[in-house]
Amino acid sequence: SSGINAEWPLRPGLSEGSGQEKCDILQQNVENGKIVKKSTDGGRLRFTVECDPGYWLSNSTGNLLYCNSTILPECERVIIKTSIVAHNEEGHLVQVSYTSKSWNGNGTLCDDGWDNREAGIICRQNGFKYGKAISLVTDREDFVLTGLDCPCDEKENLERCSATRYEDSELPCLPEETAGVRCYNQSTEIIGTFLKKTASKKKAYKIFLSVEVNKFGEPFGLTRLHSSSFEVKSQSVKLKTGKASVKVKEGAAFVTLIAKKPKGHGPPKPDCLTVEMEGPANGQHHEFEHCF
Repeated sequence: SSGINAEWPLRPGLSEGSGQEKCDILQQNVENGKIVKKSTDGGRLRFTVECDPGYWLSNSTGNLLYCNSTILPECERVIIKTSIVAHNEEGHLVQVSYTSKSWNGNGTLCDDGWDNREAGIICRQNGFKYGKAISLVTDREDFVLTGLDCPCDEKENLERCSATRYEDSELPCLPEETAGVRCYNQSTEIIGTFLKKTASKKKAYKIFLSVEVNKFGEPFGLTRLHSSSFEVKSQSVKLKTGKASVKVKEGAAFVTLIAKKPKGHGPPKPDCLTVEMEGPANGQHHEFEHCF
């Protein structure tokens, strides 16, 4: 937050002093911030102050420091906390809150400047090993932060990260620009998604499944998946799984399965099944559950 450009009294303990001495004292007393610009205003020398990452200007001070001893900007520590909320199959919504001596707020994060470094930190804060930054479409309009940016060597927390209060930002954020994350614990993930055509018919289950591979959150092209790798199981009844039809397109496998029900079998409650898959690498076993 950049604060406001205004003049305010000196902090207690600073004397008037001589011009240059006074100016040196003022500059030395900018704690947790730095001088980023030098200019003049009506013949008076002034400096523009910028707070260090993790600090914001107090809402009761400006960002201008004058050598005539009328202003001393104050940078105060801001604490940013996060949580993640399940949103859809894509990932989780990022919720943020911030507090300092004079600022507080909570809501969602705009995705301006949002990338995998910050997503990884947030996922680790919430119990995961890895994270990928995504943008979500939501009906939320409670953005409170934007431009979250962390140093390249930061892996675990947001203490040294900078951010801008959304109401101070120059660019608006749309509902489809809400920051989200995909958090995971394995560097390589196998993702199985049941397509809408999947159905429980009278005599059989008709299953349409897409299988994708992600490596460190990024798509890793799948080139082959054997048709004999699949079996469909139900906790309530034994099913007869036919040979799968597998088509690989643009790095993903699209699988069609038919699992026949025994004669006289009515729909169980709950009507759930598990697709077991061997592969794509030797020795790998994955299970995907679906309920109707």
